[in-house]
Amino acid sequence: MTTLALIVGIIIINIWQPGVGMNVDVKSIDTKSIQVYTTKAGQQSTIEFLMNIVPSTIVGAFARKRDSSLTSTQPWQSHSAGPWLQNLSQAEPK
Repeated sequence: MTTLALIVGIIIINIWQPGVGMNVDVKSIDTKSIQVYTTKAGQQSTIEFLMNIVPSTIVGAFARKRDSSLTSTQPWQSHSAGPWLQNLSQAEPK
């Protein structure tokens, strides 16, 4: 199934070619706005990164806030999942 997903992804990318024609000037990008995230990412070791990929429980995969350089909000703050998700997160042992 993984091979099939990769093949489908390559076909879709070759057909739609996302990002083509954006003409982004790399020199004009403001890197100070993402400095917080790049600093956090640089402080995390490879082992920490790999260990944080696998959640400890099924509920934890959806409810626990990861200390990640890419996420800055709780899942229930960015989505309309409701207060039940917040209660699950509080019930998980730390």
